[in-house]
Amino acid sequence: MNTTQPFSALLVLCLLCFTPGAAHAFSPSLSYEYAPGQHINYRVIGEGKKKILMLHGLGASSHTWDTLLQHWQPPSGYQLILFDLIGFGFSSKHAQADHSVLANARVINRFIRDHQIDDYVLVGHSFGGGVALMATFERLQENTVLPKALLLINAAAYESEFPLFVATLRTPLLNRLVLALLSPEQLASFTLKRLFHDDAKITAQVIERYAFFMAMPGHDQTLIQTAEQVVPENLEAYLPFYAHFKLPALVIWGAQDQTIPLIYGERLAEELPQSQLAVISDCGHLPQTECPQQTANHIETFLKGLSR
Repeated sequence: MNTTQPFSALLVLCLLCFTPGAAHAFSPSLSYEYAPGQHINYRVIGEGKKKILMLHGLGASSHTWDTLLQHWQPPSGYQLILFDLIGFGFSSKHAQADHSVLANARVINRFIRDHQIDDYVLVGHSFGGGVALMATFERLQENTVLPKALLLINAAAYESEFPLFVATLRTPLLNRLVLALLSPEQLASFTLKRLFHDDAKITAQVIERYAFFMAMPGHDQTLIQTAEQVVPENLEAYLPFYAHFKLPALVIWGAQDQTIPLIYGERLAEELPQSQLAVISDCGHLPQTECPQQTANHIETFLKGLSR
């Protein structure tokens, strides 16, 4: 990667100007303590014995799914559980917390065990997709109940060149400087413009949804630590196990994703033995927000197929 890119980005960022609209009234929901003094926040929508566990991407929160939920509701018999991963959203923020993919996967698996969930679908976007894959790998190794299906949206499944935002967060001193100089609204606006294919779809409401949580104390530290730990150690050792995930999987990908290009989605769909690939045209890294109706249609069709 060109080492001058983060510095060029800083100059661009400092010139941004954004006037926020009215603030959203977000508030904590339910809390699951996974270690003394450490908890993850989660939201529950609907009722049903079947669960759909939804895991967000780097820098986001459980509210990354809000636009999608305006176009799609869980089918009868399903309950949604939307998580704030370690350090994000309203989850606790500890300077020494482990924010890695593996740490998040183990917390989700502990939640599943403690709540005696045995009929569930794992949904993960980007970093959350990596968490869903790792959680499935851990359960496969432990010979415990696997998810009924995986639903992976622009998932971080392989090592690739870091996008500019992540590369900047992984650069000492520069990461602190950028986060100190920019308002949460500026940071959210700049980042979303690199995640969306069509900038016109980035509304003030979407920017505020991200900026609200970026303004929280401890969020900067969480961003930096998660970016530093975003690639699991010995990742190559895990990849052959994708072939052993003998469960239905839907891989959804934005065709114009510049963060994790489509080639990785195609590879993932090939390596998961019971998967299908749904490519959404004119869409970037956030299909659930940029192209919510198409994403909802693919999810709805996939879930109906599970019940046949």
